[in-house]
Amino acid sequence: MPKKDQKQTKKKTAKEVIIENLKVLGEAYLIAFFIRLLFLEAFAIPTGSMIPTIMEGDRIIVIKPTYGINFPIVNVKLPGFYHPQRGDIVVFKNPTYRSPGLVRELITLLTFSVINVDNEPKYFVKRIMGVPGDTVELKDNELYINGKKVERTFIRDDGYWKYYKEFDWVVRFKSTHVLDDGIIRDFSISNLVVLYDQNYRSLMMSYGIPERSLPNLEYFKNDLVRIRASILSNKIPDGYYLAMGDNRDESSDSRYWGLVPEDLILGKGVFKFWPLNRVGPLK
Repeated sequence: MPKKDQKQTKKKTAKEVIIENLKVLGEAYLIAFFIRLLFLEAFAIPTGSMIPTIMEGDRIIVIKPTYGINFPIVNVKLPGFYHPQRGDIVVFKNPTYRSPGLVRELITLLTFSVINVDNEPKYFVKRIMGVPGDTVELKDNELYINGKKVERTFIRDDGYWKYYKEFDWVVRFKSTHVLDDGIIRDFSISNLVVLYDQNYRSLMMSYGIPERSLPNLEYFKNDLVRIRASILSNKIPDGYYLAMGDNRDESSDSRYWGLVPEDLILGKGVFKFWPLNRVGPLK
């Protein structure tokens, strides 16, 4: 073999190997980032609010283009193929979330969130129970939509929990409950007006309720007059949804922190992929 060819086939230096590996990692990062941003994302479920449909610790796949791709930081959302429907399991930005600042948001977006280790309480997973124009009520935990009682089929009582089929999914409630345990079992849309009226909010804060537990009015500020008018008429306003957990007595949901703006919805939960014994479509 000529000496020139021998030089061309010599082993790569350590520096060249490192640079090549960094390029591969960089390309993999960009692919993962854009898939997560534009198409689908895996979410780990941190609580039991959706039991028995989704258990604490489950991991689900969320499809993003369904309702429109939501670009973080700039808060721009593209039109989607569908609007959320009653029964959809959705992931959305917590309506009470306060941004820690643009720099930290950007760092989180480009680092921790790509590998799904962002532990901030920024996103919730719930089921859509009320769509624009609906009246939703609870009377002693019995659900009424547009004045009509939702029929339930009893499944079982294990001594602590009662399970019922409601629509096409299963919900659960505590078999017995203590009065004044803080769980909202009687509810109507009109109850939510206190969350969007500054006078009521100030009163609640004077009683010790922290502002961070109330809806962030930055998400609603251009629409408050219309929102209040619709809520007082006991209807969900256009562009907003009511979300609840299937684990009805252990779910922090719209009963407590209000409506979900469509612009905050990231996507539709479609599939459980972990653990392996619970792999399957979400319904």
